[in-house]
Amino acid sequence: MSTVLATSALCRPGLGGLEPGWVEIEGTTIAQVGVGDPPEGAVDLGAHVLAPGFVDVQCNGVGTDDFADADTDGWRRVARTLASHGVTSHCATIVSTRRDRYDALLAVAAQVCTEARPGTSHCLGVHLEGPFLGGAPGAHDPDVLSPVDLPWIEDLLARHPDVVCMVTLAPEADPDSAAIRRLSGVGITVALGHSDATFAAATKAADAGASAATHLFNAM
Repeated sequence: MSTVLATSALCRPGLGGLEPGWVEIEGTTIAQVGVGDPPEGAVDLGAHVLAPGFVDVQCNGVGTDDFADADTDGWRRVARTLASHGVTSHCATIVSTRRDRYDALLAVAAQVCTEARPGTSHCLGVHLEGPFLGGAPGAHDPDVLSPVDLPWIEDLLARHPDVVCMVTLAPEADPDSAAIRRLSGVGITVALGHSDATFAAATKAADAGASAATHLFNAM
């Protein structure tokens, strides 16, 4: 049994504008996307925009719930709120904190990421924003920032496999790019951020495997 939703404001992936169209849904799967007049029996959404869900790769939390200190219920509240704004999946982004706090936070993430709760945004994993940052710390506590500690990273990933999906670090905190090569080599996206690195240092980091940026041109 399928449902067809029709709208005068369909946003198809890859196109810059809105157009009349429809989407056919079978269960939880999009079966077809069409433009123009919908099939008979479609649910008319009027002028409501029908668009692909958002994927938020840098979300530190919502309201009073911060992923850096929220409990399991807090993570779930964030997921419900994000879904209400069209975010279908997200990376729970943890700002720099004390090293001894990461285990508990990643344990919560491991639990939440395996849940399938209707009406919530799916947590894809954890985005570690720090603590290996550089000369543009912004809101991060300078007292917990440090150069890259590769053995600590290795131990953290071993204790919490398949939880970390993205890491933001500064090139000057990883001058030989060892962490960038290790993280990108196991499929973790490395973003450059909170940095005052030179163009040459940023290029070296990109050549080593960094493929994204966090807060690009914001105090950098």
